Amino acid sequence: MEYQLFSVDCGVTATTILNGSANLLMPDYGVVSIHHVGILCENLERSMAFYKDLLGLKVNPARPTDKLPYRGAWLWVGSEMIHLMELPNPDPLTGRPEHGGRDRHTCIAIKDVLKLKEIFDKAGIKYTLSKSGRPAIFARDPDENALEFTQVASAILGIAAPFLATALCTALPPLPLVAMSSDMDTDDLRPRLEALIKEVDAAKEKAIAARLLVQVAR
Repeated sequence: MEYQLFSVDCGVTATTILNGSANLLMPDYGVVSIHHVGILCENLERSMAFYKDLLGLKVNPARPTDKLPYRGAWLWVGSEMIHLMELPNPDPLTGRPEHGGRDRHTCIAIKDVLKLKEIFDKAGIKYTLSKSGRPAIFARDPDENALEFTQVASAILGIAAPFLATALCTALPPLPLVAMSSDMDTDDLRPRLEALIKEVDAAKEKAIAARLLVQVAR
């Protein structure tokens, strides 16, 4: 039986071993996550009406102005942020693809695509759905920046994927291995992962590091 072992450490190391081999030349500079995405806007108030009022993103009060030489705002997207910047946009606003999935775009994970579709319908926001049929919706902000909203399971993210390797940033000790195979009964796996995630959620406020080992049997 072959195994894939993923070890993710949100501190200073990140090592990936695939089928017993590793790339020893890979520089180890401690990748943790995407910190924020910068989005250009022409009018900050108009953009805040979209991102804060319509989408419901919360402002990061720790970074109200940042003393930058231009207006902007920081909005939370989970544990990452969007940085709205009121600056000239060098990209053309016309001639963009109708479907945002074929343009440069920012993807936000959500729990309910249909509920967001209702919000867009009520607000008159144009959108397109995923061409592949997966639960995802594409729209544009007031400055024609493309956004994707993809639906993920609230408790188990990516359960249909061939493997699961996610770093959970908590103060917990190394989490137990979770073995998965392509023919595993997901009904058996679900309660185990739900219990694990509940344990992680309880420690989020004390989060300082993360380690998750996932062993995938295939």
